[in-house]
Amino acid sequence: MRYPPAVVSPPAHAVRRLKESGEHPVWLVQRPGEAPRTLKTWSVTPAMCVKLALGIAQPQRQIAGARRLERAGLRTPAIPGGWRFARRERRVVEMELAFVEGLSALEAIGDRTLAGPYRRAASAAVGEVVAGMVEAGLFNRDMKLANLILADRGEKTDVWQIDTVGVRTTRRRVKETARMLERLGVQLSIMGPRPDPAVWVPAFRHALRGLDIEDRREVVRRLQAHRRR
Repeated sequence: MRYPPAVVSPPAHAVRRLKESGEHPVWLVQRPGEAPRTLKTWSVTPAMCVKLALGIAQPQRQIAGARRLERAGLRTPAIPGGWRFARRERRVVEMELAFVEGLSALEAIGDRTLAGPYRRAASAAVGEVVAGMVEAGLFNRDMKLANLILADRGEKTDVWQIDTVGVRTTRRRVKETARMLERLGVQLSIMGPRPDPAVWVPAFRHALRGLDIEDRREVVRRLQAHRRR
């Protein structure tokens, strides 16, 4: 068994569980008089201890990825205190992040009961995240619609990347644009029928805006090859 049994007891000041995961459950916590925060938890294992010593454990990569996004001017929740050891049923590593209220892009684009204009705007905003990543020389190998939170600010929608463990630097603009778009589309396909083209196309159009015509064609070719697999 790769992971020990899940840490099931809630942390202090827990409001609700945000993610059901045996590997590292995620909670919403709020102390009296303070703003709510997201609390990520990882069970401490021998492998985790080795990775912490090497500086490559998930909590450390979350921090490194968030710093890359912040330097590029891309939105990600602040991590005010870094990671720490704690104990519940067993020893764990905890990390608090600022909590971002809003719908996930998975809900906003995939829910056919929502208004079409809202879903198209959400799709375009997701595409802008991909374009911004590529322009900054970054990619996120774990780019998922569920990890993009849409926070409405009047006529503007801000998109926050809440999982930055997979954020890396890259010079392969075409390959990583296609790779991130593949991951976004794959998650929708798992849900069932894909959204209609009028909703999904804005994400591709905005994601490709920084590429020349030949690079755009290559991205499309890669996406078509992926779809045939």
